[in-house]
Amino acid sequence: PFEVGGRISGEGQAELWAGNEAGLAQRAEVQFD
Repeated sequence: PFEVGGRISGEGQAELWAGNEAGLAQRAEVQFD
């Protein structure tokens, strides 16, 4: 199955990831106001 997840990594920042059972495929840091 394909999985996506995320967490707040700091004030105004979040970390997102997406992948499958073979391992994490994509990772991103996002910033917001």
